[in-house]
Amino acid sequence: MRSCVCKLISALLLVTLAPDARAQAPPPCECRPCGGGVKCQPRQWGYCECRAGQCHSQCFDERRPARELTASVLTLVTKEEVTPAGLQESPDRYASILGKVLEGETEEGAFRIEYEGSAVGFAFTPAAEAVLRQVLSELKAPSSTPTPPDPPQKTAHVETSAPEESAEALTVAESVSKIWWPNLLAAVILLLMLMYSIAVMVERFLTYRAAKAQSREFAPRVAQALKNNRIEEAIDLADKHKKSHLALVVNAGLHGFRAHESSGELSGEEIDASKRAMQRAIAIKSAEFRRGLSGLATIGSTAWMVGLLGVVFGLIRALQSAMAGGSLYGAGVAAGVLNGLLTLALGFTVTVLTRWLHNYLAGKVEALLIEMNNAASELIDYFQKNRRESYRGA
Repeated sequence: MRSCVCKLISALLLVTLAPDARAQAPPPCECRPCGGGVKCQPRQWGYCECRAGQCHSQCFDERRPARELTASVLTLVTKEEVTPAGLQESPDRYASILGKVLEGETEEGAFRIEYEGSAVGFAFTPAAEAVLRQVLSELKAPSSTPTPPDPPQKTAHVETSAPEESAEALTVAESVSKIWWPNLLAAVILLLMLMYSIAVMVERFLTYRAAKAQSREFAPRVAQALKNNRIEEAIDLADKHKKSHLALVVNAGLHGFRAHESSGELSGEEIDASKRAMQRAIAIKSAEFRRGLSGLATIGSTAWMVGLLGVVFGLIRALQSAMAGGSLYGAGVAAGVLNGLLTLALGFTVTVLTRWLHNYLAGKVEALLIEMNNAASELIDYFQKNRRESYRGA
């Protein structure tokens, strides 16, 4: 009798305590994904996982390189450290896992996968889903084609590298078209420097050529006039050849000589006065010949600095893109570095060309100055010769 009573009491206790036991059991963790537990910002995709009856979630930026985004998804599923470069080590395995993720769509943008006893859910944005499907097709491509022998493998490598080169060229074109305004300003300044240098080069070259041409015509004629002591004819020739540097020097010296020709006396002081007049004429003509060369020298020494400033602007732009995208391998980073290097290349080009032009024109000026000094020296010799002859006649 006592045993029956004990059994009855035990049955009643089980009936009364069963609901409490069920109430204390943890509720199932349902990620669909995460049962709305992921609240991400626009352009972010979410991840969730059930652990110990609780849902753990996290958000990621969709603006990441395709391989890096794929590696992050596989890392969350497999709990292994998957790198973008490591995707090629086991493409079949990773393609299978990624395919199961994309096949487990429960609703629009929501995906769920059961992997090794763990339930993982994702909420992908349309852009992130498109990137993952593209990478999945790339991972499946090598496994779907038979592995060719070694010689055909080189041909296959060349064929696959061609699209990459075209894509790279397209990226360069887009980078140049979207150049940042500080880099554009630096490039415009460098182009203006180059245009100024070319303009000075053309103008100085024409000036020097005209001076040489008139001097070649003037020199033999004035020498013949002085040989015959026709001072007025020599002065008239100098007045007619306005662009000749030799005519300017000879004209300054002959005017001083003509003032004392009628007296028949030419002292040493008068010769020195004519010499000083010719030196002043040489100084004036020298300054005229050197006009514009100082600007070329300035451009030749500062153009590369403007290009280097463009590199600084490009690096600033690249760092801004890296901070915005969360990666150092984005297209914005490459575009910033590329724009900076193009500006630097333009700066070096302007520097080299300007330095060449400056040195060429400076050599021309030195040659013209030597001709003027020689003309002044020969005219002084002519004055001294006439002075000696006047002494002998006296």
